[in-house]
Amino acid sequence: MLINIDPWFKRPYGKKVALQPFKTHSGFNTTKGNAGIIYHQFKLLTGDPGNPEYSPTYNPSIIKFTSRESHENTQSVRLYNIQDDPFEKTDISTEHPDLVEYLLNRLNYYNSTFIQPRFPPCDAACDPSIRNGFWGPFQT
Repeated sequence: MLINIDPWFKRPYGKKVALQPFKTHSGFNTTKGNAGIIYHQFKLLTGDPGNPEYSPTYNPSIIKFTSRESHENTQSVRLYNIQDDPFEKTDISTEHPDLVEYLLNRLNYYNSTFIQPRFPPCDAACDPSIRNGFWGPFQT
């Protein structure tokens, strides 16, 4: 199962981090964008690991996109056993290099079949501020 493939991901906070490329024979660029794949009980994530202050609880009034530069994680590949570690706290990528290589090969294959999305130009008639805050039909 593919998850959260975003080839254009850019960190929404702090300065850009120099990610460490993962040495792979697959040709998959682990430092560009974000990608993830689940295979059996394993979940592989690539790209920017995000905020090192991860919290499994969400409270929109206190969650902020912040970064502590001195504690920045620059590893571009993480592998988790989501059956034994559902909170994804322990990266096991160095313990399973063959599995990481296999999953990166799969991601590389899926990227080769990627079709560029088409984003039409913005239409001012779509703006919900002119429709009492709601999206709705703007053409009849």
